[in-house]
Amino acid sequence: MVDSCCEACRNSIVSSREKALKCSGPCAMEFHAFCADLNLSYWKASSAGVGLLWFCSKCREDLGWKQAKVVEGHRLEDVQEVEALELLPVKIWTKVFQSLSGCQLRQIRLTCRSWNRIVGGSSSLMNKFVLRLPKDTIMDQNCAEVELLSSCKSRYSHIILDQIRIIQVNSWWPLIAANLESLSITKCQITITTLLTMLGSTHNLKSLTFTSGLFFDANDCPTEPKVSQCRGFSFTAETVFERKYSSNNRQESCGSPLLENLP
Repeated sequence: MVDSCCEACRNSIVSSREKALKCSGPCAMEFHAFCADLNLSYWKASSAGVGLLWFCSKCREDLGWKQAKVVEGHRLEDVQEVEALELLPVKIWTKVFQSLSGCQLRQIRLTCRSWNRIVGGSSSLMNKFVLRLPKDTIMDQNCAEVELLSSCKSRYSHIILDQIRIIQVNSWWPLIAANLESLSITKCQITITTLLTMLGSTHNLKSLTFTSGLFFDANDCPTEPKVSQCRGFSFTAETVFERKYSSNNRQESCGSPLLENLP
C-alpha cells in the first residue's frame, strides 16, 4: 500500500500511525493534522464520521469567492422575493393575539402598522383595552384626544373619564361610543343634559359607573329624556351608580332615583 503525501509539508502520511485528514472540498487532498493546524479535539471531531466538514485554505478561498458572487448576483432578487411572500391571513394573527394581555397587545400595536390594524380592527382584541383620558382634559370637538379618537378606526369597549370637563358631545361622541360596553364617569364637570346625550349613543353599553362631579345648568334637565336601551336606571349625585344588564335583558340598579322619566 502506497502512503499518501501531505499537501502542506510534502511528507508521506502513514495512515495507521499518523493523525491525518482529507479536505472535504473539490481537491480532496490529505494533510497531517498538525500541518492543518488542528489540535487533537478538532481532529477527533472531524474524523468521527458525524457529518463535520473540513476544507483546506485553497478550497475555503474558492468557496468564499463563489459564495460572494452568488450573494452579489441574487441580492436584489432575494429581497423582491421576500417582499412578494404572501402574508398570513388576518384571522390567524387574530387567533395568535387572543392569548396576549392588554399590556402585551400594546407592544404588538407598536411593532408595525399591519399588526396595529389587525388589533384595532378586532372587537375581541380591543375589548382587552381600557381607555383612560388624562385628568383635567376638556373634552369637546377641539380637544386633541377627541380628534385622535374620532379619526382612528379603532373603537374602544371600555372608557374611564376621571376628573375632566365634558362639553359639546353631539358631533364626536357617537363615533367613540359605537362599541362602548362599559363607561365610568368619575368626578367630571358635566351637565345632566350632556350626560343623557352621551348615554343616548351608547347602544351596546352594559355597565355604567357614575360618581358626581360639578354639574352645570342642572335645572335644564329634560323632563322626558330619551336614552337608547336605558330602562329605569337611577343614580344619585353623591354615590356611585351602576347599571348592568343580565342575559334576560333586565336591569339592576342602585342608588336613589334622580331621573324617573326614562323610557
